[in-house]
Amino acid sequence: MNIKVIIFLVIFIICGCSRKTNPIEAYRNLKENRTLSTHIPTEPLSLNENHKLELKISDSVMTYGENEKKTYTNYKGYNFTLESNKKYKLTISSICDCFGFKKYMFIPLASILDQNGMTTKTEELPDTFDYRYGPLSLNKTWIIENTTNGNYKLYLASNNKNLNESIYKFFTNPVPMTINIKSTTVGKFTIRIEEIKQDL
Repeated sequence: MNIKVIIFLVIFIICGCSRKTNPIEAYRNLKENRTLSTHIPTEPLSLNENHKLELKISDSVMTYGENEKKTYTNYKGYNFTLESNKKYKLTISSICDCFGFKKYMFIPLASILDQNGMTTKTEELPDTFDYRYGPLSLNKTWIIENTTNGNYKLYLASNNKNLNESIYKFFTNPVPMTINIKSTTVGKFTIRIEEIKQDL
């Protein structure tokens, strides 16, 4: 490909002119203009499928933390069925909004409740970044064990404690530039829940 074309494409991708809301401004609006919602309907999720979804500023609002550490976030609710004595993996991949000069993705938080409304114990694995869904994604993974037959609820929110801070960097070629991906309040994401097969 002609070097001039490559340079043009890099500049076009990096410097797209669509305006994006600053995460700090978005969070201030979230605190000032939204009503807290303690109960929301949940949407069903099928196991072993990729569910492409989006957390929006119009979604319900909750808080986590206490007193001066209280943090506001939009959130969504889902439900799914698990079986007894099986091991499952939940992966939530936050998709980068990478068009334009400013590039953002939200950091997912997850809480899983069993059929009795009790928090299900999970093991959180180290975060990864890759391109499994096309654009860059931040992948957060939890292992779910000691399950019983029944319907579980997943509440997904955004970690809004360190907004507008860099969470990932990459470098462009052939024009060398450092690109920062910063944390924001909302965005597109993919959920996948799958059984981990035990070795016999």
